[in-house]
Amino acid sequence: MGHPYIHPQAKACGSKFQSDRVRARGQSAAEFALVAPLLMALFFSILQAALWAVTCLAVQRSALAAARHAARADSTGGPAASPQVEAYAALLPLSAVHPTNTLSLAFTRVEVTRTAGRVEATVRYPMPLRIPLAGRWLGQKLPLTGNPADTPSGRAVVWAFRLAGRRFPGFPDPGIHLPYFRMVCFSADTPEETPRSGG
Repeated sequence: MGHPYIHPQAKACGSKFQSDRVRARGQSAAEFALVAPLLMALFFSILQAALWAVTCLAVQRSALAAARHAARADSTGGPAASPQVEAYAALLPLSAVHPTNTLSLAFTRVEVTRTAGRVEATVRYPMPLRIPLAGRWLGQKLPLTGNPADTPSGRAVVWAFRLAGRRFPGFPDPGIHLPYFRMVCFSADTPEETPRSGG
């Protein structure tokens, strides 16, 4: 027997209202499940685009720094630091973005060529991809063999940290994370500086 003060029609309306609320909640959860992957993909795409822009600017500065340093080193005729070290020093801000970027620095290739009184430096930097699962289709893995600190480029990265007055954080364990990457390549050239005659 129902409550003497509650009309039977009121009880029916209340149960219908509760069922409508449950149905609305289920519909909202289903809509969120459909939209959430798209929102996450959009978020990571914007993040990757921002990292791409920052990386391109850093690689451009790195190539220009290597070319200028190589031109000055040839003009002085004395011992000078490697243009590769100068290129890595210009890329050091990228190491603060993520620990694996330090590993990418060890695989950065710097090539310096001299033709017709000009010095050209080309920097190839493997930029890690931060979009989950997308790297398997859009990138490739770093060719990790042995300890990066034992390679010439790895030692140049350590010297770049020392020249910048920063503590070298060490290379991350390759077994923890093997990032996929896309190669970012820029070249810069500058005229060789003529040696100054003494006296």
